[in-house]
Amino acid sequence: MGGLLENFRSAYIHRDSLRYAECLACPDYQFNFFNTELGEYEMMPRETDLVSTGRLFRHYNEVDLRWVGLGEELAALETPDSLIHFTLLFELRLDQELITGHANFTVVKAAQVVEFCQSPIFADEPVFRIIQWDDDL
Repeated sequence: MGGLLENFRSAYIHRDSLRYAECLACPDYQFNFFNTELGEYEMMPRETDLVSTGRLFRHYNEVDLRWVGLGEELAALETPDSLIHFTLLFELRLDQELITGHANFTVVKAAQVVEFCQSPIFADEPVFRIIQWDDDL
């Protein structure tokens, strides 16, 4: 998967907002989740997700993310310009709290990078990025 899942995990472990931003497609990314307080699904655009995740990174002293059952076939996938859908089980530790769930990802490795979305880390190199993340706790 061109390092996407490793970069995503590394961003969480090191609480690195810049690396996390590099994992999200720009500008089309969206995060869908169930708001338990409202009892309904909500959508969070990229900029809101970046702010929210930055707060999470600053709030907790220990953040650890693990992918469970990541197969070698998925990790080795390198198909450019195709939408790829997959689901992974995750374990997220925030200090002493353990959260488990499923992350349903839609990713793409775009051959063309939108100019204002160029990466400070990857420049204009085509890399896999998450277009949509459906959280299923």
